Amino acid sequence: MTSSLDDPGTDEESVLPAERSRGSEEELARGRVEQTPVTMINWVAVVIGAFVLVVLVIVVVAYVIA
Repeated sequence: MTSSLDDPGTDEESVLPAERSRGSEEELARGRVEQTPVTMINWVAVVIGAFVLVVLVIVVVAYVIA
């Protein structure tokens, strides 16, 4: 079966709202993009935590050696 250009089933208005692809702004507003503020804060917390852990390991090693 072939579909013609006049087929109303291919228009974007006839597609159900749940089946439409979302834009990046809507995905960000709904929290579906990986770079939401919460995930960015989590990554910053992980980096700061890793830095603090490295500093603590260096301090402990320096204390044991001294």
